[in-house]
Amino acid sequence: MDYYQDLRPEGTLPYPNLIQGFASNNQQAYFMEPKEDVGGPSGGKFRRSKQEEGMETELAKHYPGFGSLSHLYTMERLGKGCHQLVFYRRDRGVVEHGLGRQNEDTFECAKFNILRHPRQHDDNNPNYAAKNPGLVTGMDQAMLNLTNYPFLSHTVMSAPLLPRCVPLESEKIAKEGQFSMPKKSQPEGLTKVFGNTELCLKILYEVAARWDDLSNLTRTCQMFLYRINEVSAHADLTRGNFLNLDFTDDAINEANKKARKAAAEKAEKEDAEKAEKAETDVAEKGEDEKKKKKDEFIKPGSSSFLVFSNVRKRYLGAEDGEDSPNSLGFPAPPKGRYYSPPVERRIVDTYRLLSAINVRGSQIRILHFHSAPFLDLSMLKKCLDELPNLRVLGVHNCELLHFGMTVPLLEAVVARNEERGLSFVRSDFSPFYYYGRQRKSDGKRGEYGVIPSDMGRVDTLRAVTAVLRTAVPLARANGIDWFTPGTGLRKFLDRLPFKLGTVRYILEALFNIDDFQRGVHDSDEDAQWRSEHAEVVTAWEAAMNRSLHSDLVLAVNGAPMDQGQLNATMTLGGDFILVRCASCQAELPSYFFSNESSNRVEEQIQCCGCQLRILLDSQVDNYFQEKKVVVRKLFEDPRITDIETFLTAKRLATEAELNDPRFPFWTMAVKTKEEVQDASCGDFVLDGRPALSDPAESKEIWLWRERVMRAMKFAKNHIVDGPRQARVEVARCQRGIENLNTIYNSGELSSQFDRKKNRNDVDKLVRYIDQVYARCGRGSMTGQYGTTVAADWDTEITKYRERVQAQAGIVKNTGPYNTMWSTWGDLPGKS
Repeated sequence: MDYYQDLRPEGTLPYPNLIQGFASNNQQAYFMEPKEDVGGPSGGKFRRSKQEEGMETELAKHYPGFGSLSHLYTMERLGKGCHQLVFYRRDRGVVEHGLGRQNEDTFECAKFNILRHPRQHDDNNPNYAAKNPGLVTGMDQAMLNLTNYPFLSHTVMSAPLLPRCVPLESEKIAKEGQFSMPKKSQPEGLTKVFGNTELCLKILYEVAARWDDLSNLTRTCQMFLYRINEVSAHADLTRGNFLNLDFTDDAINEANKKARKAAAEKAEKEDAEKAEKAETDVAEKGEDEKKKKKDEFIKPGSSSFLVFSNVRKRYLGAEDGEDSPNSLGFPAPPKGRYYSPPVERRIVDTYRLLSAINVRGSQIRILHFHSAPFLDLSMLKKCLDELPNLRVLGVHNCELLHFGMTVPLLEAVVARNEERGLSFVRSDFSPFYYYGRQRKSDGKRGEYGVIPSDMGRVDTLRAVTAVLRTAVPLARANGIDWFTPGTGLRKFLDRLPFKLGTVRYILEALFNIDDFQRGVHDSDEDAQWRSEHAEVVTAWEAAMNRSLHSDLVLAVNGAPMDQGQLNATMTLGGDFILVRCASCQAELPSYFFSNESSNRVEEQIQCCGCQLRILLDSQVDNYFQEKKVVVRKLFEDPRITDIETFLTAKRLATEAELNDPRFPFWTMAVKTKEEVQDASCGDFVLDGRPALSDPAESKEIWLWRERVMRAMKFAKNHIVDGPRQARVEVARCQRGIENLNTIYNSGELSSQFDRKKNRNDVDKLVRYIDQVYARCGRGSMTGQYGTTVAADWDTEITKYRERVQAQAGIVKNTGPYNTMWSTWGDLPGKS
């Protein structure tokens, strides 16, 4: 649900904009450098140190576009020394990366609206400044009612870029799920441009590579939405409607020829039966013609813009209606459902998807995958090899392509663009986003976005930044934009629970580091001078590098840090030094490495980003590992090297397979049973299978059918039957917990050791139950004893609300005196 900004004429928020108020109320809680010196040493005000001014003056002469160094600010502690804090630099040079927005502060603060992440047992009122705001009403209540989306009967979209109903004609009442009549008309010139298919596609060649921009364009007016829908082909992965894209035109013509012949023979037979009649009814003849047309296969239209996604049809609500909201206005759990295909059908449709790519590959210019099941990186690479003229690729919210696949997918696109004879592909990527379940009964403990469960292993904010440290230089070096507002990856990052107002500045710090390493600030005119003063230049570059990496650490931390603590993350023996990750080779401050990893030998040190990738690859939530195995089984044969060989490769059935009644030979056979028997020597095996002496062609089977059937069998045993097995496991564990509790409460355990062991055994069983629920997609896990380290929206929204209440005087400090440590802001250096 997008609720970044309230729909109100003045464009304001229902709660104070904390970013605008930080400078005057709580500067020590905000990571950005104060706009100006705010006064002398009294009153707890900050004073800027002048120790770096001399070097800055020299840097301005030789590196005029770099900006300032990191500044040190001091604030007295009422006779107990002073705080020495470092902030994110305001003067970062003259290079503009286009990472910001015009309404940056409003956009960032609007993320912390509780209605975007409502809670079942909360009033969910975004009026944080009121002591008792009461229940939500009006527009806020309407937004709260969207909690169960998409399990609502009146949704107007059935899939990305696909409206549920046709446009409403004049003087008609809109039916459920249909847009109302447009209140305004677009300019005639704009309408004509989008009405021209060729011009519309040319516009989409530019916009379709930026998913957020494209989706916002379709929200602008109905004309854009319906026109884009007309020039695109939308394959339905829910019901397996591929619009005959997986058949060649020749195959469709041949099928229609046979259909017409069969229809003609049937009509002749029916006419013979009616020969006794004097004449045939004219209306009846017309109906026969319509029926013939209906029985024919329709050729797909233009496939220049092809979208593969799930399509939601009508919401199947409960017969007795939905339950009433609770006393706080929070909607009851939906009782209805949408049609969901069986997993086995999904696997067959994956084969059909690959077939459509193979058949129509040369015609496709824009290709979008949205929530495509079983699409992983290996399959995506095979698809790219079949698309010689592709210009735009969009991969969005596919379950097997999580954030840990950002760099590998980027490398795959770069490798594709470097191949000779193939078109240049502009790409966009939205990693799979993990939603938090709204209700406690489902066991979810928060919404982390980038991971499904927080087991206390990885600090997600540091890990995401560490991954971006590799992705940003790679993308920029190859002309790929995934990070400016309007792209899919930037939208994904904006949805993660980063600290208030930090996403843009984390990316900007990464861009600035990349610029520095590429020598953007070096001047050819100073080359001679730099070579003559190498020692001085080395010291300057170390100071500049330190400032750039300090910005990165401070932005992720979301608050200023003590100078000593900040320097400790990138200083060794007084010298500036970074830690190199042995896996991704990224050089980062120790802030982005866990203590456990930092203490390893050099060849085993891993940054948080690589640990996140391993965590995501090894997750068990929602049958993730089983789904990966399904994809592997589809291509698990040395004869399959690409989509073409997957679809056309054959092999001979062995003698053991032909004599095994459990082996479904006729399901996979290349020839029909009649063709095999006609070519047979007379000897048959079992149900008419070819014998050893029969021609080799009679024993051939399709490799793709064998692989699909093996994948279906595995999915049936491990995914379809998984919930049933899980219920047995949960019941066993619950009985074990009851027995342990009975023993504990009976007083039989006399020693402290036995009582502690009993409680530990209960904790293990509880955690195992959580793991079983998570594996079925019905809950999430935490670390031992509830340990958590990942950032989640519940915590960040609570912090925002508490700060607003502190500024409004609802929450007051009752300590002996006011210090920066007793404010409601984050503690400097707090991680």
